[in-house]
Amino acid sequence: MNAVICGAGIAGLALAGRLAELGWSVTLVDAAPASRDESYMIDLFGSGFEAADRMGLMPRLRERAYEFAAVRWTSGSGRTSAHLPYRVIASLLDGRLLSLIRGDLERAVLEQLPNTVELRFNTAVTQIRTPVGRVEARLSSGEVLSADVLVGADGIHSRIRELTFGDGSAWLRFLGFHTAAFAIDAPDLAAELNNQLTIVSDPGRQLALYPLREGKVAASFVRRAANSAPPISAVEALEAAYGDLGGQVTRVLAHARGLSSFIYEQVGQVVMAHWCRGRIALLGDACQAASFLPGQGASLSLAAAYVLGEELSSGPDVKAALVRYEHRVRPPLVHMRRVGRKAADWLVPATPTGLVARNAVIRLASRPGFSWLLRPMAEAAREEILTPASPTS
Repeated sequence: MNAVICGAGIAGLALAGRLAELGWSVTLVDAAPASRDESYMIDLFGSGFEAADRMGLMPRLRERAYEFAAVRWTSGSGRTSAHLPYRVIASLLDGRLLSLIRGDLERAVLEQLPNTVELRFNTAVTQIRTPVGRVEARLSSGEVLSADVLVGADGIHSRIRELTFGDGSAWLRFLGFHTAAFAIDAPDLAAELNNQLTIVSDPGRQLALYPLREGKVAASFVRRAANSAPPISAVEALEAAYGDLGGQVTRVLAHARGLSSFIYEQVGQVVMAHWCRGRIALLGDACQAASFLPGQGASLSLAAAYVLGEELSSGPDVKAALVRYEHRVRPPLVHMRRVGRKAADWLVPATPTGLVARNAVIRLASRPGFSWLLRPMAEAAREEILTPASPTS
């Protein structure tokens, strides 16, 4: 059996490795010139944590993970509004939590990729044909690959989704937030953070600062926005949205001006009636983009890739395997999305009253015996994906 996978991110790499280990012949293509080095922090949890463990990734990931002492919420002036030991968050997830730079997670999956996988960068799929019993992918080089299955793991703006299901804009649901993320060399700021994840909060916007090794700091911005259109200048958009907060925010924005590029995105979900058609399937953010909860996309991608690999290896009927994959992953995903939309309103309150209420809940949850107040926040993260669906599902 052979597979063509489009997209060499976490989802595509994980699936390629899983299928290759199970004896498949795998070609993995990506339009980018090389593997990405995305320097923003994520949390690996729930089914994603379990999938990483089953894939044998844990030794590598634990070496690269960060253990923060606490999460600290502050105002723009630096005044502490709430403080929560990180162990409280980990306990809500039964200890199944790793904080990682996303690029480190992707590299760990890449490093474990069997050498039998053919990995091609600077290569895009331009056309798809579906002759009886096969699927054919025409590449940007002009070559045509014939396979038993084609998987689009090529992100929220998936080319495979567009070629298979039509105009991609029809499937995108804007959630009303813009995000940006990058890492900077800032030894003084890293020391000042004192191994605490610091979140500068204001109604409708926030900046999370993560102290990293070697004096680096990862910065992650989230703000409410009515318009899904990307800004002409990402730096100018950040300065306009956050420049008045002062303090640490001003220092981070000064670093942003010197960066050649960084991630700036409009937060959205992909909502489709089906992810599979014949021998073609979507995976990861191409069909499962859920929310901006840190790491939910990476965790879901690992878990969904594990499930898809498991189903494809269960027998020769590819179409039936793709149907089972979708039946297993879709129900928990629907629930995760619903919880994620509610969590967004709580994580980034729109009003001063909402901000005060959120901080009060966090302060109370930090006291012994009150961590249960945060259980709704952990609900989506604990959603089980790897358990096989019942025969009636």
